[in-house]
Amino acid sequence: MWSKLSLTERSRQTFIYDNVRCFFTGILEGGFKIFVLLIAIRVFHASNICKAVLSSIGFAGLLFAPIMVSLASKLTHTPATKICMFYFTLIVGMLLVSVCTRSFWMYFIPIAMARVLFKQYIPLMADVYGSNYSKKERGYKLAHALMILPVATALFSPIGGFILDSGLENYRLILLIIAVASAGAAYAFYKIPSRPIPHQENSSLLSNFKIIWQDKLFFTVLIIMMLTGVANQMTLPLRAEYLANEKYGINISNLATALIISTIPYICRISSSILWGKIFDRLSLVQMRIVVDLFLLLEFVFFFNSTNVIMLSLSAIFMGIGYGGGEVIWCLWVTKIVDKDKLSQYVSASTAFVGMRSFVSPFIGYLLLGCGCSFSCIGNIAAFLALLSMIGCFCIRKNARFFKNYD
Repeated sequence: MWSKLSLTERSRQTFIYDNVRCFFTGILEGGFKIFVLLIAIRVFHASNICKAVLSSIGFAGLLFAPIMVSLASKLTHTPATKICMFYFTLIVGMLLVSVCTRSFWMYFIPIAMARVLFKQYIPLMADVYGSNYSKKERGYKLAHALMILPVATALFSPIGGFILDSGLENYRLILLIIAVASAGAAYAFYKIPSRPIPHQENSSLLSNFKIIWQDKLFFTVLIIMMLTGVANQMTLPLRAEYLANEKYGINISNLATALIISTIPYICRISSSILWGKIFDRLSLVQMRIVVDLFLLLEFVFFFNSTNVIMLSLSAIFMGIGYGGGEVIWCLWVTKIVDKDKLSQYVSASTAFVGMRSFVSPFIGYLLLGCGCSFSCIGNIAAFLALLSMIGCFCIRKNARFFKNYD
């Protein structure tokens, strides 16, 4: 089926249904990033360890990416998007289990498993974008789809906040909405044309990790981007703590928390998404990364050094703009430095590396908080890491591979 379609037709169908997929994925993302943690804090009064696990477990799922890509490549007659559809169907089942329980552990375990599965589509879709979009349109078309994702999150977040404010026992309705969204995403994956993942000889977690050490530029870029990644992931769950936990002094409503953490940033992602897509198609990887890091640096400083709603909202604007560019880079950056036939292997190695640092990062944030470190200090540490990332990008900006015209 995939091979019988022209590149133009594949591009058209992918663009249409990836927009649909991003709408439902946006609801899932908002649910997993915000409401899963809010439910743990306010309904189940979970411990810091459990909250850190819920915040990081999805990224731990990225560690399985090389293995899952290897297994996918052995399914020589199964298109990549059909495998993604299977993952999201399983997520529906996990969420329905969490809806039907009053036990914290029967809530925690299915949610944790769902978050692990939620990350498995990323390296598979990198291959879909590489094979269905031409190099001149990847950033622009993906940016259109990614613009839909924050629209859905921005719409769902205040609705979810209102539902929780109406009564904490309504958390099951939020989980049910997320389950329906997962089913919608599964259908969209089913409609996207794709080829089977190219077979990789002797592919595994260790063999794909060898790419990191063998390709020096790839390794360097991973380390540089890790700096801002750690800063972002260690502060992400602390944003909800800073705004919603009464012992830290702010203790604003669930609706206000959702607006600052989710709705405002995602509106800004929407507004900047198309521009970031055009920038990606025109600038080198490191040039774009420097600009993205600047917005995130400002977000860290403004958010954690203020209790004023106006300043918190301004930080949310910086956060949203930075996330808009970061999302485009996250999905497509490997296409800037390797040929498309190697995409799935490189992306699986990249996502596993990201999974390791993203799983550990929330624990670092809660550890700093538990050791008496103030939110202001944590924000300044995160800003310093973003600054180091910018300096690293500047140092490698002249590497010839950033200017090679990869297909």
